[in-house]
Amino acid sequence: MTTKETQAHPVPKEELNPAGVFAHPMQVVHAKDLTTAEKRTILRASWETDARALQRADDEGMQVGQRSRLHDVEIALACLDKTG
Repeated sequence: MTTKETQAHPVPKEELNPAGVFAHPMQVVHAKDLTTAEKRTILRASWETDARALQRADDEGMQVGQRSRLHDVEIALACLDKTG
């Protein structure tokens, strides 16, 4: 994708850094201004990936300094599955 294409279709801030916009994965589920597809993208592409990396590091005995939100993300995705 070229710079011109990126400028024409900017990536929403919540997709780049959802934790900077939402305090908890369930806030994504309850966001009124996002479609269900956008919510899934935010939860899967950003938070779930980060949470799995943290979980993996924790499983390997690394001190990561924060707890994985994988369970919270999974609950949020399950709620989306129920509603739409």
